[in-house]
Amino acid sequence: QIRDALIAAGNDVQMVGTDGKGSNNAFVGEPGLRIEQVMARLDAAIPKISPPPNIILVQVGANDLGQNFKVGTMQDRISTLVDHVCTAIPGVNVILSTLLPSAKTEAGAVTYNSQLRTVAAAQSKQGRHVYVSDVHSSDFSMADILPLPDGTHPTEAGYVKMAQVYI
Repeated sequence: QIRDALIAAGNDVQMVGTDGKGSNNAFVGEPGLRIEQVMARLDAAIPKISPPPNIILVQVGANDLGQNFKVGTMQDRISTLVDHVCTAIPGVNVILSTLLPSAKTEAGAVTYNSQLRTVAAAQSKQGRHVYVSDVHSSDFSMADILPLPDGTHPTEAGYVKMAQVYI
């Protein structure tokens, strides 16, 4: 969805990654991973991507909340992930996506989304290009989220809305 939206907006898009799926739709991603697991995947993938990306979009944390895994350390762990990316690719633009509304972990998502803003501000003070893109806004409702037992992932219409936020 995001690639199509970026192209429709007049951008030249070359998605890169190690998990190529479909025509020019390379990415790095796997369902079910927590923050440090995504960081390990990024650490392994970044050296293989040539040329290096100029923008990295990160949406991670829902699995940490869903698994109640070290929830109190999520801010520190996402900050470490951003440190790894910015060290590996100097000058890269990192977009931290907030978590979507959730039928399962809404209170945790709201707290974490606030922490993402704190992380982005701290990284920016270091001269890094780290931004927050908000998909947990009044533009999204539970109608954009798959019903329980999922309660976390977007519907097809939700993905379309997310793509519009990211462009």
